[in-house]
Amino acid sequence: MTKAGEGERLYVRGLGVDIVIQSDHPAIARRVRDAWRDAAVESPDSDARTVTVSFEPGADVHSPDINEIMHTLSPTVTREVIGAQAGRLVMLHAAALANPRTGAAAVLVAPSGTGKTTAAMTLGRTLAYLSDETAGITEGGDVLAYRKPLSVIESPLFKTQRAPSEMGLITEANAGRLAALYILERDHEHQGFPVVVALDTIDALAELAPQVSFLGKFDRPLQRLADLLHRAGGAKRVTYRDAEELAPLLARDLGHLTS
Repeated sequence: MTKAGEGERLYVRGLGVDIVIQSDHPAIARRVRDAWRDAAVESPDSDARTVTVSFEPGADVHSPDINEIMHTLSPTVTREVIGAQAGRLVMLHAAALANPRTGAAAVLVAPSGTGKTTAAMTLGRTLAYLSDETAGITEGGDVLAYRKPLSVIESPLFKTQRAPSEMGLITEANAGRLAALYILERDHEHQGFPVVVALDTIDALAELAPQVSFLGKFDRPLQRLADLLHRAGGAKRVTYRDAEELAPLLARDLGHLTS
């Protein structure tokens, strides 16, 4: 990555990858520190990647507008994290939440802009928030945390980056154990309870494959996805209207919080 002048460094961790966010201006450093506080770690691994941030050209993320900087920083860090884990983790375009008592985790797969962040913000006040964008799953079935800022629409230009804890989400869990996998289909015209349809393996693979980053990096990509489906007890397509309607489904599949 590009080098920048000396400044404040924030160490963050996502999907088991350490990133050094290096900013050269106090105003940027404050905003980065606040938005990324839930992903912060004391010190990075020796092979940590660096992302530089500045008001001036030459940094990895740069703009005279601090709101544009924050808007751009999140996908830049995400690309670094995903690139580092290509061929190691199955990385789905998905939100991930876990029962904070048992660690049983649900992965909610959906394309960008179709409700993952809303679901994470709604359900992450009672379930542990792991991610609102990328669920990274190990071969053994661990769902790793990526507590990046939530991208919230507050202006027509750039999404505002809010720390999950600022939004009242539970952020203590560093990982969960895959227990349920849903393919979300949000329908604003849907009436009544969510409709849940169990998918056979072939249909589930067809729907999941386009939502996996760097799937071709695996030696046997479809077998790796099939193993993941087996661990999750299969995939379910869920058609729903509002995110709060998903709560009973997750409570059933992950275990009630009082259990």
